[in-house]
Amino acid sequence: MITGNQHWKNKSLTCSICIGSTPNTANPTSVSVLGNSVELAESFTYLGCQIDAHGGSEEEIWRRIEIARGCMKSLTKNIWRSSISPRVKIQLYNTCILPVLLYGSEMWDMTVRSSQRLDAFDQWCLRHILRVPFTAHVTNQEVRRRSTQPRRSCSGV
Repeated sequence: MITGNQHWKNKSLTCSICIGSTPNTANPTSVSVLGNSVELAESFTYLGCQIDAHGGSEEEIWRRIEIARGCMKSLTKNIWRSSISPRVKIQLYNTCILPVLLYGSEMWDMTVRSSQRLDAFDQWCLRHILRVPFTAHVTNQEVRRRSTQPRRSCSGV
């Protein structure tokens, strides 16, 4: 606990966010805590999750998809295009990619659009792992059956 006579060790890492303000509520221009000015931000990353002043999760979901896409692409040459069995590749996907994608998801405000984005990315990953091109005209249900993976969201069920 910080008392009035102690100094903040991480002043540069401290910021504040004003959540849930309405047009009738005046937004503060500055905040002071124990005599120290605290930066106000529209959004910031805390414990690996992006916190947004508007309270939505769209930006965080988009961010998580892009991070997971980077992980998928970094494993393309050595894992996904290797002669490893599809079963082991799916296990690696479940172990290495899904935790990156779904980190903090228990706090997300899920919308239909968010669910569709997550499902589309998951489907892209499974097609990539199983080497099923979109031009092969294989249905999403068939890709799920081959991978034995459930849908990640409940939309459209």
